Amino acid sequence: MVVTGECSIIRVARAWLVRQVGKRVHRLGVVGALVLLTGVAQAQQAPWRMALIPYLSPNVLIPLFQPLASHFARDTGRSVELYSAPSIRAHVERIARPEYDIVFTAPHMGRLAQLDAGYVPIGSFERPLTGVITVKN
Repeated sequence: MVVTGECSIIRVARAWLVRQVGKRVHRLGVVGALVLLTGVAQAQQAPWRMALIPYLSPNVLIPLFQPLASHFARDTGRSVELYSAPSIRAHVERIARPEYDIVFTAPHMGRLAQLDAGYVPIGSFERPLTGVITVKN
C-alpha cells in the first residue's frame, strides 16, 4: 500500500501501533512511525543510509534532498547520509542487495524494492516530483 501525504502516513502508523501495542500513540511524526515500525529506536546508532534515484547529478541531487534528510534526522535523532548511484542500473542493484535503509526512487522501482528486497512503502510525492519512499522492513 502506498500512502500519500504525511497526515495519511501518520494515521496508518498510529492505527498499526495501536493494534500492536494496545495503546494510543500521540503526536507521532512520519519518521517516528518509521522508527517504531522497523523496531529501531535506539540512540547513537549508525546513520540512516538513504538512496536517491540518480535523475540529476549528485551536486544537484544531494542539496535538493538535504531538507528531507534533516527532517528524518530531527525526528529520529539519527543522522541521515544521502547516496546517489552513478547509473539507474547501479541504483537498482544497490537497492536489491540491499545497501540502504531508506530509498527514494521511481514508483515502479519502489514496487520492485518492496517485492524483491523487502522494503516497505511509507509515502510518496505528488508534485512536482513523483517518487516513492521505502524503508527496509
